[in-house]
Amino acid sequence: MYKYSANCRPVVAIVDAVSAGALVTQEMAGHYDLIHIESDVAVNALSHPRFHKHHFKAFYHWDRSQAEKCLEQIALHNPLAIIPGHESAVKLSEKIAWRINGDGNDPATTVLRRNKFLMNEAVGRAGLKTVKQAASDDPGVLKNWFRQYGQSKVVVKPLDSAGSDDVYICTNEAQVEDAARTITSKINIMHNRNEKALIQQFIEGKEHVVNTVSLNGKHKVTDVWRVSKKLSVGRNLYDFDELCPPQAPETERCIAYTLKALDAIGIVKGAGHTELILSPDGPKLIEVGARVSGAANPEAIRIATGSDQLELIRYAYTCPESFYQASERYQFIRPLRCVHAIASQTGPFSHAELRSFLETLPGFVSAVMKIAEGARLKPTTDVYSCPAAFFLTGISEQDIAQDYVRYRQWEAANL
Repeated sequence: MYKYSANCRPVVAIVDAVSAGALVTQEMAGHYDLIHIESDVAVNALSHPRFHKHHFKAFYHWDRSQAEKCLEQIALHNPLAIIPGHESAVKLSEKIAWRINGDGNDPATTVLRRNKFLMNEAVGRAGLKTVKQAASDDPGVLKNWFRQYGQSKVVVKPLDSAGSDDVYICTNEAQVEDAARTITSKINIMHNRNEKALIQQFIEGKEHVVNTVSLNGKHKVTDVWRVSKKLSVGRNLYDFDELCPPQAPETERCIAYTLKALDAIGIVKGAGHTELILSPDGPKLIEVGARVSGAANPEAIRIATGSDQLELIRYAYTCPESFYQASERYQFIRPLRCVHAIASQTGPFSHAELRSFLETLPGFVSAVMKIAEGARLKPTTDVYSCPAAFFLTGISEQDIAQDYVRYRQWEAANL
């Protein structure tokens, strides 16, 4: 149990501080004492390659059968904030914040921020353009929907997972049925059983990501990215993301849509990570995550924009005055590209070998290693099998493109 002393600082609780949650940890650790809450034993934070155990003063494992006791123990710390570190933390962090501090996103509407079918329905009711969709536990029903709506291409995915987990692009009935059957037979990466599969119209257009931070329903835009993917065996793999100038017309359209979508699904406090397609007839939602971006990287993004989502998260939860004083939108100081490593080989992953090559690139800024040193590589099929992501900058987009080509050539032979 955590022991208080006269030197204690205010306490911040982070739920599932793994993956991008490790960056939330680093942002908060210099200012506050931290406690960690694990939403499910399957999270297994202590074994996660991106979990900073040494920053935490106390650890709690949420036990649904003893929820009130868990709440009492956490409340003893009088936490200033309860912050989700990962998508798996959204439901529990909202529940705890509402019970202990009486603020944040309303747990009664958490389902709109986790269930992608209901999320899109809510956004549509707000008057925004959305995709055609259906959800069912019966693969045959989804196959019939594909036939009925005459779609040439659809996306089939879980209702409430994340990170491109079991997301399939299908072009015929057999593929739809196979994808739905695969999804509904599995436990997803959020540690939930897939009760249903979701089928959605495939949207032609360019994917964008809009990252935001909110407080009392006031939304601030920290960065917007244009996403490039590679199609590989029915799976869309992340290739690279480019920072968008905030005043560009396409960025303006994405931002306007996103701010209305955040209101529609009830995000009033905390991070938002919105993925959408800028289609010929306007933006259409893919999904919103009520948590920080998985590509968060303070070192790189602050060079390019002057601030970042993590800094504004700290302000929103712990220093409201600084949040309200921050700009409504980010600056565009210099171009920036986030490159996602795509492994094609098997064998032990060497952080040092990859970093050694990256440091030969003139525009290299920083990297995040997503799997442990020495862990066995496998061919990349989704976000969670991507071994690393890194950022490139330069005087021009051409400088960045040259570094990118050099990296992909090295990757083909070495990763």
